[in-house]
Amino acid sequence: MRGASETGERLNASMTKFCVTRKFCVRWFNNEKTEDGTMWKDMYPVHSRIFNSKPGDKNDVEDLVAFLDNGGDKHLEQPLKEHDEAGPLQCCASNKYSYECALVLLKRGANPYQEDSRGFCAVQHGLEDPWGISPKSAGALGFSEGFWERFNAICLEKSPSKGLSRKERFLQIVQSF
Repeated sequence: MRGASETGERLNASMTKFCVTRKFCVRWFNNEKTEDGTMWKDMYPVHSRIFNSKPGDKNDVEDLVAFLDNGGDKHLEQPLKEHDEAGPLQCCASNKYSYECALVLLKRGANPYQEDSRGFCAVQHGLEDPWGISPKSAGALGFSEGFWERFNAICLEKSPSKGLSRKERFLQIVQSF
């Protein structure tokens, strides 16, 4: 029985960290401004819905869907210029708590391989968990273990890459020396 108790304790600790991180991210995003003083939440409406979503809250997901249905889809891949030019899907994948929003964006055609200014895409953010905030393991989407690995494998099988990304080209050049 001790193993189950330890597993439960780890899950509780993970969930506590997950909730604390969500609160921090919400405060951070909602208080940031562009250089001209515009609030990020007004400038980046899809990102705002992502950062302010609560896991499991059906109303938050419905709000995102309604926004996209009413012309907001033009913001589907809008880069957050002040934060590594991360697109909405990249923010979902890296913050770990807006997993329902990630599914909505993927269903709407958000590019999971769109790179930010550092050369990272949503799939890479989803596969990593440098802060240890996933409610499950790195690569999970919410409580779906291995989601990003399976998703990436399906994408590569259905639509193989026609070319190398900037990062892959760079690594190829470096390795050639």
